[in-house]
Amino acid sequence: MAKRAFHLAYLRLGFLLPGLILLASVRVPDIITQKNIGVSPTITQTKHLEHNMVAYVNGNGVRPGYVIKYNDKLYRVMTSEHRSPGKGRAFTQAKLRNLMDGLQTEVKFRSDEQVERCALEQIKMEYLYNDPSSGHCFMNSETFEQIFLDETILKDSIKFLLPNTHVQIEFYEETALGVALPEAVELEVTETDPPLKGATASGSGKPATLETGLVVTVPNFIEIGEKVKVSTTSGNYLERAKK
Repeated sequence: MAKRAFHLAYLRLGFLLPGLILLASVRVPDIITQKNIGVSPTITQTKHLEHNMVAYVNGNGVRPGYVIKYNDKLYRVMTSEHRSPGKGRAFTQAKLRNLMDGLQTEVKFRSDEQVERCALEQIKMEYLYNDPSSGHCFMNSETFEQIFLDETILKDSIKFLLPNTHVQIEFYEETALGVALPEAVELEVTETDPPLKGATASGSGKPATLETGLVVTVPNFIEIGEKVKVSTTSGNYLERAKK
């Protein structure tokens, strides 16, 4: 009985031994390499694919805030209004702002027209200083990498920027297009008329020059040296900054 069990165990070992030898000859790196081939792109490849993905919306789906490509140029949609005339097809009347030169134009999009929508990458940066020869310096808040942008890109955003202001720089295919500012900033009044005695917030107001050169209308009681909160969207005075 014991001899028969031993004989069976020997036969089984002889049957499995070639397979065990073959498995032992396969190195771990070879297995990993085979799994990686053709399965998934690298991180660089993934980013490249994401940058080249194209998204389209119908003409009646164009919304304010969208960045679209129109006639091979990038535009931000400022306003859009869906219209249904008594005769003819419905369309969307949109006001667009060119992201490169800031010029605005109005365009009609048919409801069934395909409009290319572009995705911008936003990177948090800190404004540092202005170098007359290189431009305005911004630093990446995570990598500390610095870039310089000139006034043709920043446009009116310059009037709201002070050193250490945190903003979002918008990029499209690694090209900086502009700055997304906070909703409001606090700036110091450097020049304005003396306050009128008994002046209230309900008066007509007076012009005031702020530390960045921006000129706004402020209440008559505002004095030189005070800080005021200003909207970066409208450029209007909001309130006296809280001390």
